[in-house]
Amino acid sequence: ANRLLALQRLYANCVPDPLARLSEVANLKDRELLVRADNGAAAAKLKQLAPTILDKIRTTNQDVTKVSVTVR
Repeated sequence: ANRLLALQRLYANCVPDPLARLSEVANLKDRELLVRADNGAAAAKLKQLAPTILDKIRTTNQDVTKVSVTVR
């Protein structure tokens, strides 16, 4: 649980504030970060930003190799 909270804080710093408010880290499994968005528009934008989010998270030595986005 603590690792997910830390990843949520890190994730919130990697995306624009409006998107951070419309999404959250749901899970980290097999080095894949799962993000849940509140709506389809936010999910679409997050999917576009996924490579950038991944790069920013990797700079903090997190063991993440993929970012996936789903709608709640």
